[in-house]
Parts: sequence; C-alpha cells; structure tokens
Amino acid sequence: MHKKRKNAPSLLKRYKNSLPNTLLMKNFTLTTIRKAGNAALKLFGKSFKVKYKNYQDVVTSADIASEKVLISAIRKAYPTHSILSEEAGKISSSSSYCWYLDPLDGTNNFFMGLPLWGVSMALYKENTPLAGASYFPLQNELYYAEKGKGAFLNGKRIRVSKKKDTRSSLLVFDDPRALDSFRTKEGDIKEFADKFFAVRVLGSACYTHALLAKGTIDACFHPKLKPGDFAAGKILIEEAGGRIEDVERNETQMERSVRFLATNGKLHAKIKRMLK
Repeated sequence: MHKKRKNAPSLLKRYKNSLPNTLLMKNFTLTTIRKAGNAALKLFGKSFKVKYKNYQDVVTSADIASEKVLISAIRKAYPTHSILSEEAGKISSSSSYCWYLDPLDGTNNFFMGLPLWGVSMALYKENTPLAGASYFPLQNELYYAEKGKGAFLNGKRIRVSKKKDTRSSLLVFDDPRALDSFRTKEGDIKEFADKFFAVRVLGSACYTHALLAKGTIDACFHPKLKPGDFAAGKILIEEAGGRIEDVERNETQMERSVRFLATNGKLHAKIKRMLK
C-alpha cells in the first residue's frame, strides 16, 4: 500500500504560477475579463471622469477601473508574469510570459455613448500567443481562443468566412484619419475600397477582430496598431482559421506597432498584393 504523501501541493498551487494550457488558466481569463468588462459597464451612459490625451483621444475612469481589475487579478494569480497595458504601460519581470491588455478598446465609442467597445486580454510567450479573450458586455459576447484548441463565442466554436472574392466581401478599416495619405497598388484609398462589396469603420479594433473570427466580416486593415490592440485578436482569428500579419515585415513583433492585415485566409494573398 502506498503511503499518502504529506503536504502534497494542490492542483491549484501546482498550476497557479505556471503555464497554461490548463482549465485553470481558461477559467481565470474568462472570470477576470468579465469582471473588468462589468466594471466598465457600470459607468457606461453615466457620469465619469475624462482625461484628454489630445482633442481626438481620451481616457476615462472606465478605462482605469477595468485596468485595475485586470492587473490586480494577474499579479495575484501569475505574479512572475510581465504585463503590458494600454494605460499603465509595461510592468516587467524576468519571465518570458507577458499579458497584453486593452482595458477598454473603443474608448471614444464609449465616451460618445456608442455600444461598440470591449475589453481584451491575451497571454504570450515571447511572440507566440497562448490564449486570448475579448468581452463585449453590452452584447453579452465573450470570445476565447487557446493555441491549438480553436476559437469560441460564449462556448460555441466559431470560424472565419469562406469568401474568396473581394467583390462579395466586407472590409473594415480602423480609422479613416490614418488613411488620408495611404496609397496602394490600386491607387488611393477610395480606389482600393471600391474593390470590395462594402467598407465600414467601427471604432474598435477588438470588436472588428471578433467579427472577423466569427465570419461576419471578411477582412480588416489597420495602418497602425499597438500590441494591446491586436494581441487577443491575433489568436482569435488564427484559431478561427484566419490569417494575420504585419504586411511590412511578414511577421508580428509584440514590442512595437504594426501595419496589420487580417483576413479569412482565402482573401489574404489577393488583398496583400493590392496593399503593396
């Protein structure tokens, strides 16, 4: 008969500060992002503090409230991991694991009372995404993806669209102001956009990426995104069968902004040729 080991570590203690691909990490991510999103939701449509970064960019008390929830939870559950967040910046450690956070993506939408905003968080080991989530409280939509395990919306598997022709495809841009001097092989941005069935601007990168992952839209292009803006979207789209890359370098480095193209995969080569 085997003797019971004394003081054997529980599963929680064993996995608490190690990494992932575990049910514990998934539950942690989903629980934490819901709490952060609900913290922002409490302020939506109500009076909140606003700080202007410039006359077209603001940070609200909802950004700060959501960020506090995210950072506090990560530092408690994974104290050895680094964090890069939209407002707090880089909280470094010697770990090769880093959480990329956007506590309130679509802040200007939130500020103006528009419903397209959400929270995103993703865990990377160096430049490799391991898991990511995006939560949209007003729509009650929680997206989650884990490396090699697929992408899900409220627990149901999602996949990108199967469209192959730009003339039947929906393209989303990030911010038209960033495209004023944008040129492509097709000419200016209007000539480029005319190659698609429809073009939209939503004001939220993480919502755009979620729509691409579930097949509602077929492609998106952002002239400049920071790591926190695309970290969760990258793994969501890839696990849903899509393709993402920095079209200038053919790879994605997590420590800098990128010129970001994401598609359902079937349209990728064609759109990339149009951009260059």
